[in-house]
Amino acid sequence: MRSEATSSTENRKWSDIPHGDRGGVSRGEDEEEEEGCDLSGDNYLVINGHQGGSVLLPCSCSDLHAKPQTFTWEYYRTGFSTDVLNDELYRGRLQLFNNISPGNLSLLISDLRVEDGADYRTKKRNFNKIRENRQNNSIRTAPK
Repeated sequence: MRSEATSSTENRKWSDIPHGDRGGVSRGEDEEEEEGCDLSGDNYLVINGHQGGSVLLPCSCSDLHAKPQTFTWEYYRTGFSTDVLNDELYRGRLQLFNNISPGNLSLLISDLRVEDGADYRTKKRNFNKIRENRQNNSIRTAPK
């Protein structure tokens, strides 16, 4: 998929980001790992996109053939989280890749809008425990 817009990424260590800049996102330190699906990473990825373009939010299991029981993507704005995959604002603009590779939980957001600028996080559920991805993503959008 080709986009007219350009996007860039910036890696930052999660612990180096002031708590106030994390958009209310925290990460669990003592959650259990699901075998083959370790979502660990200690980076906070900032992705810059342009209105009308596309961005890829990367996330994968350590074993790309592993299949998490359940997972979701959430975004955070003003201290509240919302399930991206079921949000009407994103209808028709999302693409997942886990049907090709079960452990690839990456999310492609197309036709970016200014209001898509937020902090995003992947979560997976395993036996009533929630395992939060340690790789958090933040999208900054700008007009064309």
